[in-house]
Amino acid sequence: MGNGLVVHFSVHGSTARAARTIASLTGADIVGIRPVVPYDADPRHHGALLARVRRERAVGARPELVDDIDPAGHDPIFLGYPLWNGAPPMPVCGFLEQHDLSGQRIAPFNTHLGGGDGGTYAMIARLAPGATILEGLPIQSDAAAAGAHQQIAAWLRRLALG
Repeated sequence: MGNGLVVHFSVHGSTARAARTIASLTGADIVGIRPVVPYDADPRHHGALLARVRRERAVGARPELVDDIDPAGHDPIFLGYPLWNGAPPMPVCGFLEQHDLSGQRIAPFNTHLGGGDGGTYAMIARLAPGATILEGLPIQSDAAAAGAHQQIAAWLRRLALG
């Protein structure tokens, strides 16, 4: 494929692992969405992480990002994130709003603990008007942590992208 781009946000590593599998199977470049103020990945601080997520969601915050991602000229864009409280993390929303992805194809994938995609693929379509949203792939977090190779490979075949 060559000109694809895997853009992902990951705090605990499962989404990053799935992103690396996609990049490996497609030859796409890979880059992480990184907030200037990182999220605490220490599992002992999970309550504080949830409090931050809820606070950001309540006010529609868009955490400032280390902006080193240029999605222009890449097709498709694989967009990965964990499902947090039934929504994509606010840094992912900020990424989508900061870039004009009109005319580009977005293949969303997310990791979850049982919530599937939580309706987030429709949210991505609203945040990236003019982009074509391809079939998404919700991946159970445990499977993502193991790479989810077979599940991802089957998804890529369905999309004719791998």
